[in-house]
Amino acid sequence: MYPWLSDTYEQLISRVKKHSLHHGLLIQGVDGVGKSDFCVHLAKSILCKSDENHACGQCQSCKLYEAQSHPDLYRLETDKQVGVDLVRDAITKLSTTSQLSGNKVLIMEAADSMTDSAANALLKTLEEPTDNTYLLLISSKSEALLPTIRSRCEKVTLSCSKSDDCIAWLKAQGIDSIEPKLLKLYQNSPLTLREHLAKREGLTYASFLENLDSLQHKHNSALQLAEQWQDEAPQVVLWMQYWVADKIKSKLQDNQKVWDFHHRLLEYYQTLQNPGVNRILVLCAVLNHVVDLN
Repeated sequence: MYPWLSDTYEQLISRVKKHSLHHGLLIQGVDGVGKSDFCVHLAKSILCKSDENHACGQCQSCKLYEAQSHPDLYRLETDKQVGVDLVRDAITKLSTTSQLSGNKVLIMEAADSMTDSAANALLKTLEEPTDNTYLLLISSKSEALLPTIRSRCEKVTLSCSKSDDCIAWLKAQGIDSIEPKLLKLYQNSPLTLREHLAKREGLTYASFLENLDSLQHKHNSALQLAEQWQDEAPQVVLWMQYWVADKIKSKLQDNQKVWDFHHRLLEYYQTLQNPGVNRILVLCAVLNHVVDLN
């Protein structure tokens, strides 16, 4: 269990044995905060046959869970939209009697990708759940869910509100010298930050700042940096948004030109999502704005 999620986890599992846990939980939060891992741990505790709050790891249920063969756990995962047939199949399984005479759990990844037909099929189960049945719906974009689905679930928002916990965890993963500002840049999502640092040995936020400083002091040209950064173009624009916003908040530069640039960056980012776009030209435009801020 990730340390920044432990408080929320403890609050929920304490309600399991009291039979006061809501049957439909909407587990929401930004990507990279650990929603799926949270649901895996929560489901194991819900299914555990012991009287303890935490999963005991010794009962038949826990052993079947660890072997990934628990008959009362259903995981709905797909790379595409969650269609009505998948949901109906899951509902059929949930409507049967528990094979271990205990609780039943459905974990649905990317619940916000459900089609309207799938959501409507799930609605009846949320309105009239069978006994001892729990639905864990995972979403990074809960606003995309039908309002009727959202209103029938208890919302559990996961976040990394304590940056110290996240930084300590990253350090334990061998990632040192992480500043709160860098974590904030990644929406306080430690897993996303770890993935980014693992993938990229080239551009870092520190080197990005150094190069911007060189550009503003004319030790670099916009074209040189654009060519150097073209493979990381979307990331560069996201960092640029944070860099400009930080200047505005710090009142280092508080004029209309800076505000206009901040708004334009969203347009540049959207342009970079188009296949075949000339990234060098887009980055040159962005970096020329930086030069104009001087």
